[in-house]
Amino acid sequence: MKERATNVSLPFREDYSVLDLFNPLDRQTWEKNGLSSDITSMQNGVFLMYHMNKFPIVVDPDNQAISWLQKSYELVFSQNKGAAEKAIKHGYKLIVPLEKNLDELAHSIISAKIEVKGSRKLIEFGGTSLELDPNFRMILCSKERNPTFGSGLMVRHPVVNFSITRKAIEAQLIIELLKQENE
Repeated sequence: MKERATNVSLPFREDYSVLDLFNPLDRQTWEKNGLSSDITSMQNGVFLMYHMNKFPIVVDPDNQAISWLQKSYELVFSQNKGAAEKAIKHGYKLIVPLEKNLDELAHSIISAKIEVKGSRKLIEFGGTSLELDPNFRMILCSKERNPTFGSGLMVRHPVVNFSITRKAIEAQLIIELLKQENE
């Protein structure tokens, strides 16, 4: 990898981490709000909040991601049109539970036409043209540990797996131990 990067005059660091891309204060806030401090959970947080242009599928069998997101951001949980419109207009994170197939609400948002008029983006949703707040995110959330969706859905949407790993459990236990020692 290093050789390929230097051959095309790209800078290369052996110790590079995705965590270098975001503010350390965000990391502290995320940990305070329940996101595990292990590298996988932090990388998932970075990808989910900063680098998702498409609507991600979050695999969250243990409710770790949803719990963290609830404490960190204004969320709308819904499968109804009115709540989705509110999230689109006000830039909230819309959490849509994902079962075996994409429900009608999520499908209508994903397949909606987005039109740019000057500095505004308008989304055609449910027969209405709504101004799309740039902070709006829709997160498709599955409780299944190993979800199987159609290949079309998996190809079009990034998958962020928040299943708890051994390192995440170790990090959470260390934090709890330190809390008890400080009491």
